[in-house]
Amino acid sequence: ENWNLLPTGTGDHLKAICLPAPDTAWAAGETGVIVRTEDGGETWRTQEAGVNAPLSSICAVDALNAWVAGSGGFIRRTADGGKTWSRQESGTGNNILSLYAADAANAWAVGENGTVLRTFDEGTTWIPQYIGDARGLYDICATSAENAWAVGEAGAALRTENGGFTWDVVYAGTAKDLFGVCAADAGRAWAVGKDGLVLHTGNGGKSWEEQSSRSSYDLHDVSCAGDGVVWAAGRKGTVIRSDDGGQVWLRRDCAEAGDLLAIHAVSADTAWAVGRGGVIVRTE
Repeated sequence: ENWNLLPTGTGDHLKAICLPAPDTAWAAGETGVIVRTEDGGETWRTQEAGVNAPLSSICAVDALNAWVAGSGGFIRRTADGGKTWSRQESGTGNNILSLYAADAANAWAVGENGTVLRTFDEGTTWIPQYIGDARGLYDICATSAENAWAVGEAGAALRTENGGFTWDVVYAGTAKDLFGVCAADAGRAWAVGKDGLVLHTGNGGKSWEEQSSRSSYDLHDVSCAGDGVVWAAGRKGTVIRSDDGGQVWLRRDCAEAGDLLAIHAVSADTAWAVGRGGVIVRTE
């Protein structure tokens, strides 16, 4: 893959990217910056969510409906493509590190000190869910309103099959920090983390196997695009891709991008990634 460096117009670190439609993308990051494109990344518009604090996550259900979340329990939601962002009460002062929506009504947010929040009503109310583990959670991914996965500090890995009513701690077999998780369905998931670590489960988290990532740099995020296609990104422009569920990972680095903090996989050929200094790259 060749990578295109896109002109975002911001120098702020970008920590999250989400594509609700093929040519529409949102990215968010430090100092509350939100940028959006509707033409495949050729032009970007800045949006105001009314915050100067770092945003760590953006998740779009479609081209109109999305959430951003970040420092100090901050959550905002838009229903008009980001023209306006309305405040939501998270009920926590902990930093939210990831938010993931299963659909327009159902979403989870996770963060420091084992924080897990759940909404069933588009974020009108956010309800804490207790996991009995104080390790920070860096990422969450849901495949439905029932099934979700979360990972975090010191090898923390959790899953729910009942909408978060109960969370099961699954032993991922590592004490390393896990920064990213993605799931293809209720059974198959991938987690990435320190020192190029990639873990895979095919049985709902009962057992995990380490996959050879061909990288020793930290991997910050992982994203799946169906049919066994998985992409991951991390330090120093590291990008790896698999077409077979991770049995073989290929290096697809974008060295000029510097540290990449998030990636969104669209297909076996197409992915977008964001990182430090306002960097957004996409495959050609």
